[in-house]
Amino acid sequence: MSKRLLVVATLLLFALPALIGCSTVSGTAAKTDTAAIQKETTATSESSIGETTTSVIFNGYGAKGALADSELTQEEMLVYALQDEYLAKGEYEAVVKKFGNVNPFSNIIASEQTHIDLLLGLFAVYGYPVPENTAAQHISVPATLSECYTVGVNAEIDNIAMYEKFLGKSLPADISDVFIRLRDGSENHLAAFEKKA
Repeated sequence: MSKRLLVVATLLLFALPALIGCSTVSGTAAKTDTAAIQKETTATSESSIGETTTSVIFNGYGAKGALADSELTQEEMLVYALQDEYLAKGEYEAVVKKFGNVNPFSNIIASEQTHIDLLLGLFAVYGYPVPENTAAQHISVPATLSECYTVGVNAEIDNIAMYEKFLGKSLPADISDVFIRLRDGSENHLAAFEKKA
């Protein structure tokens, strides 16, 4: 089976539970501290079947963490990307909850879910554990809608810069293709927010 077909099949597996309201997210939560941006790798104890595992502790979250991280593995890029897409979707949903069904926030939410689904497909293809969605810990909705547009602009600028940084690395074609698609989507989102800001 080709990788592209496998990615499509995997995306469908992840999209179906999302459509019916079930969560497919599992794994270890990323540890975050937006003030500290250093990443540590620590060995954990042996598991019950005698395997030694290594966990990565992220000190930074989403695009901001990725942009400050000087040493990125393929898995870490996917984790940062997923965190940032979770964060964007959560922020835009919080804005809609506070201010009503306002564009472009309400339009972009579905797009952010598509971004999440594409990334989850890559986690499945490469067998990486999916980090818990802890975006709610990083969301603070501004007092005015005008400020929300500015937050949207800044979030999309950081998101685009993150994907540009990732695309400067040597990546498998399927990961590179997804990162290009997500970057291009964020460029469209940025243009929509800039019209309002």
